[in-house]
This record gives sequence, structure tokens and C-alpha cells, in this order.
Amino acid sequence: MKLGRYPDLKIQQAREMAIALNGKIAQGQNPFEEKNNLKQELTFSELYEHYYNKHALIFTKRPEDNRKMVEFHLLPILGKQKIRSITSEKIRKLHNDIGAERGHSAANRVMHLASAVFNFGIKGGYSKEPNPCLGLKKYRTLTRDRFLSIDELSKFVQALELEPKLYHDFFLLLLYTGARKSNLLSMKYANIDFNFNRWRIGENETKNKDVNVVALSQPAMDILKRRMC
Repeated sequence: MKLGRYPDLKIQQAREMAIALNGKIAQGQNPFEEKNNLKQELTFSELYEHYYNKHALIFTKRPEDNRKMVEFHLLPILGKQKIRSITSEKIRKLHNDIGAERGHSAANRVMHLASAVFNFGIKGGYSKEPNPCLGLKKYRTLTRDRFLSIDELSKFVQALELEPKLYHDFFLLLLYTGARKSNLLSMKYANIDFNFNRWRIGENETKNKDVNVVALSQPAMDILKRRMC
């Protein structure tokens, strides 16, 4: 088994490595097999391709956006590294670096995605290594609680009067329901209960995969009824 090249590897270092290998053999281990397994182990880039094709494209709503995030933040640093070599310390440093350069929210999103890739590798049998993102202390971020003032709301409604009726109704429904844009764009009349003024959003359309029932105000119902004609 080749240990290295002289003079990069000194004779004393080679002796110590040989003693360690002989010790493994005496314990029933196979250094050749370990070396071959390491060669066959996936890099992070290879694992991500499996994740993207077999999970992200099927189960996530915006896989291309997440792919851009991975290509920008993760692949330049981790892409060529073997999964086994990616430690918690490397993940922590990367998290701190992204936080300093791109902001705390961006760093948390990148680490959330990295953790999903590692979990996929473990569940899919691509990796036997523990998830290095486990235990990572993420940045605390402030929730957004900005509301329109009465004056701002009045100006907003006035501005909508200048828009085509389609956009006028769309933005008003967003305001009246508080729904996500993607949910409103996929709204179907079959899911509207006109007797009790409510809208059922199915589990396949929500972010947390739970059924949501949204109470609809009378102005929202008026828009929906008018657009049915």
C-alpha cells in the first residue's frame, strides 16, 4: 500500500504510518477497503445533484431559486469536498462568513438548505456520516410586523384604481386575505364556500403541508362573485 512520496513523506513518518496500518490489520480492519470506500464516497456537489433531481424538483416549489443559492454560497466552498470531510466546524465557519457578508437571514437560509441536503443523503443511503449542520446555532432574526397606516392604505387603494381591473382585484384580494401570492394564483372556485365565506387551501398548496381555511371578508367575496360572471 503506497503511503506517499519521498522526500515529501519522511522515513520516520512512513514508519509511523506503517505501524498504524499494521495495527488496523491486526484488529481485522482492511486499510485497502477503507481507502477504496473513501474514493467512492460522494462529494457535496455530487450529493447535491442527487438531492436536486430526486427531491427538490419533485417536492419543492422553487427548486431553481434554491439551486442558485447553493451554487453561489455552498459549491465554491464545499463542492469538491468529500461528505466525510465536512465537519461541524467547517459549517459553523461558513455560516459565520455568510452572515458577515450577506446578512443573518441569508446565512440561516443557506444552512437550512445545506442541512436538507445532508439529511437527504443520510435517508437515501448516500452517506453514513452524521449531519454536520446539527447543533448549529443560527442567527436570531427579527420578525416583520410592518403595517400600512390609514393614510398609506388610502393611497394604496387609490393607486389600484389606475390599474387594469385584473391587477386591481388581485392586489385587493392579497390585502383582504393575507394569503401568499402563489396560493392566490392557484385559487379555484371549487375551494370557495360561498355559504360560509371561507376558502380551503389544500395540503399540497401550503408551505407546511397542512390544510388552511381562510375566512373571507365581504369585500373579498364581492370581488370573487363579480369575477365569476
